[in-house]
Formats: sequence, structure tokens, C-alpha cells
Amino acid sequence: MEVLFFLLLFSVGIGYFAHTKGRNPVGWAILSFLISPIIAGIILAVSKDLNTEKKIEQIDNKTENLKTEMNYNQKFNDYRAEHMTSQIKSLDSTYQSQNKLNASSNNLQLDRKIKCSSCGEMVNFNSKYCHKCGREVEKEKTCINCKQKYPIDSNFCPHCGTKAETNQTCSKCGEKYEMGTKFCSSCGVSLIQA
Repeated sequence: MEVLFFLLLFSVGIGYFAHTKGRNPVGWAILSFLISPIIAGIILAVSKDLNTEKKIEQIDNKTENLKTEMNYNQKFNDYRAEHMTSQIKSLDSTYQSQNKLNASSNNLQLDRKIKCSSCGEMVNFNSKYCHKCGREVEKEKTCINCKQKYPIDSNFCPHCGTKAETNQTCSKCGEKYEMGTKFCSSCGVSLIQA
């Protein structure tokens, strides 16, 4: 009876040992009871540890998942970098073309000349005073039709389309004269405004 108890006790120990190696504990306990706990223990000791193999397989799967995620992240980052580079190039070209437009606009403003309403001398548009007579340069005139102001060198009112008046009227006799005329041809009054 004691032998049977020890045989059963060793078989349970072999089952626990099988469990620690990732094997079926009940099957190994029954096998050790049938053949011998010593032989079953030796066979179990030299066999592979299935828990270790499962852990290695899990680590391999995690490593593969991390590689896949890293590849995805790398492709996504490459795409973002490429997209940002193209946006920067687009903004840069827009900025440069805007600078060219501003430079050409400034050059046009520097080359733009208008007639002094007092003496008729051609002066730069950006000048505040006429270099000949010293009067303040008028840069706008009022439309005779809609009474809106518009640039003095325009031929038509941009608000109503009325043709710009190039002639002015003498305040004394009502005779029309060209802008820049110094004396009225009809009454001889000085047309230069003080």
C-alpha cells in the first residue's frame, strides 16, 4: 500500500513538472504511473520546454508587429515630409512671385508721372510738391457726373465711366483752358492759383 501511495505521489510530482514545461500534466501523471516516475521524469527532463517556445513565438510576433508598425510610420513620415516640402516650395514660389509683383509695382510707381494742376509741369506721382511751382500735387480729381474722386491721370471715371475733363474754366470769364495754362487767352487773368 505504501508503494502505491509513493508511486501516486511521484506521478503527481511528474504531472506538476510536465505542467511547468508546458505539457499536459494529467497525461504525464498517468504515463509516469504506468511506466515509472523515474523514466517519465527523465523523458520529460530531456524534452523541449514548450513554455519557452511559446514565449519565443510571442516575442517573434511582437517583433514582427513592431517592424510593420515602424515601416508604416516611416512611410507616413516620408509622405508628410514630402507633402510639407511641396507646400514650402509652393509658398516660396508664391512669396517670390509676390515680391516680383511688388518690385515691378514699385518700379511702375517710380516711373509714373502726372501733370501739376497749377503749372502743368510733369512730376513724379510719389512727389508731394511740384518741383517747379512748389504747389502740392493733386493726385485725385472729382468726377463732374458722380462727384466721386479718382486718380488724376485717369481718362475715365472708374465709378460711372464719364470721360475725364481735361479742360478747366476761367473763374473770371468762363473760357475753357488746358490744365497748365498760366493766363486766360480771353481775359488775360492769371490762372495760377495762389
